[in-house]
Amino acid sequence: MGMTRIPFRPYHRDQVASIVVVEIRIYLRTAQELTLQTKATEKHITLKVDCPADLSANLNAPLLEQALTNLIDNAIKYSEAGS
Repeated sequence: MGMTRIPFRPYHRDQVASIVVVEIRIYLRTAQELTLQTKATEKHITLKVDCPADLSANLNAPLLEQALTNLIDNAIKYSEAGS
């Protein structure tokens, strides 16, 4: 099994300024519906978002989106078809 390296990107001052209150569910649904649903469907994997509607956090939204997309993509990639 190969490992993919994620390039290190140091934080910049402008990224700290972009920390806002984010509804986590919205980013999970976006990653599922727009980005990863096709990959999951090709492997006959069902994606389900099970997250409280009111779950939110103060964070950098683009970094959250990237992290969730990477996590879900890896879960699909390393799961057996039909799971």
